[in-house]
Amino acid sequence: MNRETVNDGQSNATSWNQWAFAPMRFDGMTKHVMASALREGFHHNRAAFPFVDQADDREPPEWVAFCRQLPNMVAEPTKSSYSSFKMADRKIGDDLFDAAMAAVYALLTRGLADAPAVIETRKVSRQSLLGLPGGMQTINRFAA
Repeated sequence: MNRETVNDGQSNATSWNQWAFAPMRFDGMTKHVMASALREGFHHNRAAFPFVDQADDREPPEWVAFCRQLPNMVAEPTKSSYSSFKMADRKIGDDLFDAAMAAVYALLTRGLADAPAVIETRKVSRQSLLGLPGGMQTINRFAA
């Protein structure tokens, strides 16, 4: 699919849910949810790390880098109601941590699309509220 055919070719976040493959945003609440999901896996014994001898040359350098990046990420309070995650030491990097976040998030969401909002209203007569016979109730559902 050509992204230029969606939303008159505007490449903004409001049209991403119409793309065949939408970009993932590594900022704000999305990054918080992704990092929290990754952290939860390790903190609640759903994932385990084997011992890695970082001085051993037989370990792949990418694996050693990943093992260094995970504990290098720290939660930082923000003005928002959620925390942000940043590198404690910028020299270690965070690209493999970002890849792990994206992988866990993909497993959690399994490609679910945004669900439309449903607004439900209910109108109840006074007789119905009092439990009297002849009460009336109306329910309306609107999909946004």
